[in-house]
Amino acid sequence: MRFGLRLAFAGLVLALLTGCGMQGSWSVMRMVPENLTEFEIGQMTLKGDGKFEASYNRGGATVSAEGTYTYNEESKVLTFSMKDGKLRSYRAELCGKCQGIMYVWNEEGPKVWEVSFKRH
Repeated sequence: MRFGLRLAFAGLVLALLTGCGMQGSWSVMRMVPENLTEFEIGQMTLKGDGKFEASYNRGGATVSAEGTYTYNEESKVLTFSMKDGKLRSYRAELCGKCQGIMYVWNEEGPKVWEVSFKRH
């Protein structure tokens, strides 16, 4: 029994240390189209406790945002709940298992735009 608990705990620690899942610090690698205005985040940190911090460039100034996020793996919907009460939802998925690449695109309809993030 104790061995099983130790093994389960070691597996949990390993999963947390390897950075699997959406949690982590991400920065934009590529935007399609390049002049994309529907998604402004340039860097974001998705924390294990469901909180996020993000920064983006608006009018030449760096703006910060924070709040909470949820990710529905089945529907692939990433939702940000900003501190000001606004909700923003996007489709998102990781490239393979723990590859360190995340794709984000418009929530509804066919894919119109896409942003590629790299974990760092």
